[in-house]
Amino acid sequence: MAGDRQHHVPAALIGRFSTDATAKRARQRKVWVKGSDSALPIQKRAERVAHRVGLYDTHDGLAADLDVDAAWGYEPLLPRALDALSDRTKPLRASTWVDTLVPFVSGVFCRGPGFVEHFRTRVPGLLDEQQGERRMSFEDSATRARLLDYQMLMAPIMASRWVVAHFSSSAEIVTSDSAFCMFSTPDGDGYAIPVDPRTVLMLLPPSPSEMLTFEGGFVPRTPNLRPALTWTGPGWTANVEHRTLGDSDIAHLNRAMGAWATDEVYGPTPAAVEQGAPMSGQSIAEATSFGSAFADVDLGCHLYDYFRVLSATRAIPPTAQQAADHTDWSKVSPLRWPGPVAVELLRAEQTRGGVSIDSDQLTVDLAYGTAVRFARRRAGDPGYAAMALGGLALVPPQTGWIDGPATLRLQRTGPRVPDAEIPIASTPFEQAAPLGALPPGRRLLEP
Repeated sequence: MAGDRQHHVPAALIGRFSTDATAKRARQRKVWVKGSDSALPIQKRAERVAHRVGLYDTHDGLAADLDVDAAWGYEPLLPRALDALSDRTKPLRASTWVDTLVPFVSGVFCRGPGFVEHFRTRVPGLLDEQQGERRMSFEDSATRARLLDYQMLMAPIMASRWVVAHFSSSAEIVTSDSAFCMFSTPDGDGYAIPVDPRTVLMLLPPSPSEMLTFEGGFVPRTPNLRPALTWTGPGWTANVEHRTLGDSDIAHLNRAMGAWATDEVYGPTPAAVEQGAPMSGQSIAEATSFGSAFADVDLGCHLYDYFRVLSATRAIPPTAQQAADHTDWSKVSPLRWPGPVAVELLRAEQTRGGVSIDSDQLTVDLAYGTAVRFARRRAGDPGYAAMALGGLALVPPQTGWIDGPATLRLQRTGPRVPDAEIPIASTPFEQAAPLGALPPGRRLLEP
């Protein structure tokens, strides 16, 4: 509610970093806290940290209908979902992954207090005084942008490689008021989200710079992409890897969590939070966004991929592709998605996304968005979208349906030229053809 204390990191997550056995609920447990300006660690309840009053409030009439804090509907199920994610003895059910864990990870990257300033760097010309009297303030625009990012980031999160790192029972890993940090591996940069003092979720995003091919002459595909889900007979399961790491990596990880913290780190002991003590000054996290790793992908093309996966996991493999292509919005539970849905108004034909089911494997491929971004850059077309936010009950039944070949409408900036509907990998602007007309094996990112 407006004016309330609104958490930007779930208290149920922070409470998992406590050794307090007196409180049954994680949010009521005490954790050790070390701030960037505090001399010594202190203890606080998890529900008393990582919050700000009115963080998600809206003020203008055009945005006053948004209850942004209610959008984080995954929180009640988060403790059990994180337990399931950490359990390497059992497969992770797709329903737990889709309903709770994917939204949780997306929330990590768009709920923080630094989002407003990060949004300002994305749209530097969008200032209050330049907006007419019927426009929203910059802060309210940023609040709406949180919800757009929350939905759009789910596609690259689902397309990423999920690795759960396990440390020894004596490990003392910390979390922070940003809840993540970045790390580097031989396979590329990734994102680490500690889920308790001994367990860390590591996300390795797919590289959008890979060479893409047009399989079957229809839509672009990323070769050798790892499936997100697998049908195991009783149901769909998430393809999550588990690795055991040595405790020698913990000190480096804790220092990285402090570097990415906004103001505070939280952990099980004073020594742990001292090791990860945040630095004074601007947090690295405030200048970092998960979405920035996908600057070469038009994520608007994958706006509905989360709901396509949600729909497909409610079906068996023979009908899962049909369920993904024709999402039944009436089956999306308002308990799992209590917030507004972002709907594309201007370029709806270009939101086909990349959810595909092949036999017993479900894959989320960002190749389509990569192809669209590539084509727009070559055409000098900024590709502005027009999105609206509305309640789940107001979403038109056929939103995001895939009924035919994908086409791309481009408009050059600069000298005025006629608009043209062209296939994504085509360079002549005079051509007008669906992607299905492209020859098989056409390479996209040729020099």
